[in-house]
This record gives sequence, structure tokens and C-alpha cells, in this order.
Amino acid sequence: MKAEAGRSIYQCGAGSLPPPPGSDWRLFDDAEAGRVGLARPRDDLDLERMDAALTLTHRALFVKFEAPWCGHCKRLSPVWETMLGLDLDGARLGTVDCTRQDELRIRYGIRSYPTLMLFAEGQIKLFSGERSLPELSKFARGGWRKAPDHTLKPIGAASRGAVEISRVTG
Repeated sequence: MKAEAGRSIYQCGAGSLPPPPGSDWRLFDDAEAGRVGLARPRDDLDLERMDAALTLTHRALFVKFEAPWCGHCKRLSPVWETMLGLDLDGARLGTVDCTRQDELRIRYGIRSYPTLMLFAEGQIKLFSGERSLPELSKFARGGWRKAPDHTLKPIGAASRGAVEISRVTG
């Protein structure tokens, strides 16, 4: 099942989060592809859901931090929407609208759009490859394990506690 325009899809399964009460999530069942999931509007990750997704499950979470006015984000959207329907070996996808989720933008030091981060096994990996379907899906399926680790470090009081992502080598 393809995502409706402007909607994001999460796969359900062990460790998945239930839809919030009174939300606009809807269940879909794609028996042909062997997937069941939940769909909701694109601004699917807010502070509370991001924290829950990172603490309550053990599967990778690949997040696109974007702004609706960003041309690069708009060009990436069809690829990201296609990825929503792929089997990514258990990795989940999320989208953060940084114009509406300032706390997440500040927490993760987002300074340009789109920024693609994968959170897994207590690590943060910043995607810096070609923004194509083959490269992004390979990264989500486990290619992130070969990427350098990234750590968060403060960038100054003027940014209200924002963090900057630094590459850690070694």
C-alpha cells in the first residue's frame, strides 16, 4: 500500500507504539505485502513521540528533519514516501517538521534541511550520502553500522541549549 499524499506510515509489530487516543492515525492492512501499519499526517514526530520512540523500542529510527518551504526537502519527499512502503529490515521512518517542532530542532542541532539522522543502539548516525532510494534504503537496512558515530555537543547559550552534531572518528 502506498502512502497517501502528505501522510507518513509506521509499521506495526513487536515494540511499536500504539496510536495516541483521539489522534488522526488510521490502521492499514497490506496483506499482499505482509505489512500492517499506522498512517498519520507528515508532522508525525513531536517531542513526546520522539522520546517514546527512542526509549520504548529497540528498532532503528530513521528521521527526516525538514521544513515545508525547503526545496531540497520537497525534492526528497517522493523518495521518502516510497521508502515508507519498503521493508527496511525493521527500521522505522519518521518526519519532523522543524518549523513546528522547535524543541527537537534545537535538541538535535538542526541547522540545514533536510537533515537525515538514524537513531539505533544508543548511537546517532548522520546520513551524508546521495539522497536516492537505493542509498537511503541501504543505509536504513543496516548500512548505518558502517557510518561514523556522531555525538551531540552544546553550541552555545545563544541557541537556547541547542546541540551540534560532531563526527567522531575511531
